[in-house]
Amino acid sequence: MDRITNQSASEEEYLKEFLEVRGKNFKRLMQNRSIIREDFEHRMKKLEVERDEELQRNYAQLQQLGMPEDQMPLPPENEEQRQRRIAHGKPRKLTETEIKRVLQELMEPKKLYTASQLIGFLQICYKDFSEFYQKHGHNNSAKNPPFLFGKNDFRWREYKLWEPSDVES
Repeated sequence: MDRITNQSASEEEYLKEFLEVRGKNFKRLMQNRSIIREDFEHRMKKLEVERDEELQRNYAQLQQLGMPEDQMPLPPENEEQRQRRIAHGKPRKLTETEIKRVLQELMEPKKLYTASQLIGFLQICYKDFSEFYQKHGHNNSAKNPPFLFGKNDFRWREYKLWEPSDVES
């Protein structure tokens, strides 16, 4: 009988020790996760600052070369300005020509994009995108050629840059 109580006591000690070691390992791993996340966030902020600086330089060089205003990309919006705008709950406001310039710059020909992808590129609200598409989509009644070609029904519609060969079947 003494042997059985000795064995159960050692098993309890072993279990207690195991749980203690496991708890310490969990705690250490969770700390490692937070360190990894902090490091990643720090690196991303540094990359965003470098990106903003490069975009500013590029924009200034384009201006110096005398690129026509209607072909110029949007002036870069640095992360601080973007955060301030988002904090105030304001979507980005772009003119129709600015929307066209951004989409021409970012969209690949013949590749289909969802509305959420395009809104993400533009950083505007859906309503502004919808109004733009109504004016510049392939089914508009304007005399100007369309800018975007929408494929499929409204909810599942995908968009691409319009080409003269785009004809609905």
